[in-house]
Amino acid sequence: METRRLGYFMRIVECGSISRAAAHLKVAQPALSQQLAILEREMQAQLLTRSAKGVAPTEAGLALYRHGRILLRRLDHAHAEVLALAGASGVPVSVGLPLSTASLLAMPLLQAVRARHAGIRLRLYEDLSANLATMIRDDRLDLAVLFENEETADLRMETLWIEELFLIVPGHSPLPDPVRLEDLSSFAMVIPSPKNGSRLVLEAALTRLQRQPHIVAELNSIQTLTAAVANGIGYTVLPWTAVHDDVLTGALRVLTVEDGDMIRHVSLCRARNAPATPAMEAVAGILRELSLAQALEGRSRGMTRPNVRTDTCGTRQKS
Repeated sequence: METRRLGYFMRIVECGSISRAAAHLKVAQPALSQQLAILEREMQAQLLTRSAKGVAPTEAGLALYRHGRILLRRLDHAHAEVLALAGASGVPVSVGLPLSTASLLAMPLLQAVRARHAGIRLRLYEDLSANLATMIRDDRLDLAVLFENEETADLRMETLWIEELFLIVPGHSPLPDPVRLEDLSSFAMVIPSPKNGSRLVLEAALTRLQRQPHIVAELNSIQTLTAAVANGIGYTVLPWTAVHDDVLTGALRVLTVEDGDMIRHVSLCRARNAPATPAMEAVAGILRELSLAQALEGRSRGMTRPNVRTDTCGTRQKS
């Protein structure tokens, strides 16, 4: 089986249409259909079902898609390592950053990689923590910063820092600081969709009081979220780092939640079975340095260093 043909099949699945995939790949549709037919003969199975709406993978097609994604990713890793050993430039490393953390790490990471490792081509993805975890598991990312700290059978976690979540209100709000946790259930809240890190912390804290947040809107863009708070649509919970600039301008206020235990772990994550290339290790090292520097700066209110360390084998131990 040719990897090119496998890549064609995967693009068809992702596009949900042979014609759309052909346009994306800049390949004639009849030629793409022929490559698909060859692949189905090689696999001795029907891989796609066709309908007026497009194509969808069969059970066999889904299995091939899952394995194909891993196979192509492994080939990328092999290519990257060979390039690095040969001293070539353009070695790719893909890193996922949560939306509320990107403002803290993205630019310093880009600058540090550019200054120290000109041969690395950094690919940055900004998304919700839950989505980034899925991308790591699907082998679409090399590294990700996640709001989790529990290792699993397929993911390795290394705590970078622990951060407090605050109640974010408009700059002109007369609310006292600190605010009581029990009062949060009476406020109109604008928060991200389910499984988002800050929402999970808020819901868990209120559940301990047998209460639930009053959600008036679900917003997954940090810019829209903070703008909604500034314009009086509702309050939200975020770390200091996500709203630092808006606090300085007076658009927002940051209030401590009293007795709320509103904290979350921020961890560096990678797939347990993924090979660690020199380029990946270099980027991981920079992320650790940046995290330590931020945890020690006054700009990062509510951020503390973890009380665990990771040894060379990825085993988490108490400091």
